[in-house]
Amino acid sequence: QGREREAVIVSFTRNNQDGDLGFLGDLRRLVVSLTRARRALLLVGDSATLGRHPRYASLLARVPTRSVWEPDWADLVR
Repeated sequence: QGREREAVIVSFTRNNQDGDLGFLGDLRRLVVSLTRARRALLLVGDSATLGRHPRYASLLARVPTRSVWEPDWADLVR
């Protein structure tokens, strides 16, 4: 159990060609992270890996996404 926060940042730590989600496959973790943010929720992860799982693919289809490889973000990773 956790408390609500004004802003929540969730880092999905999986990135592999097999689409193996490891502990992220436990969807209770996803539900908890999504329900704790009051005003802002930032999800950081590899969409190719996450998108192989039906629940995460559904989430990705519903939220606005940005890539660090887009021109306006590219300066942040140099």
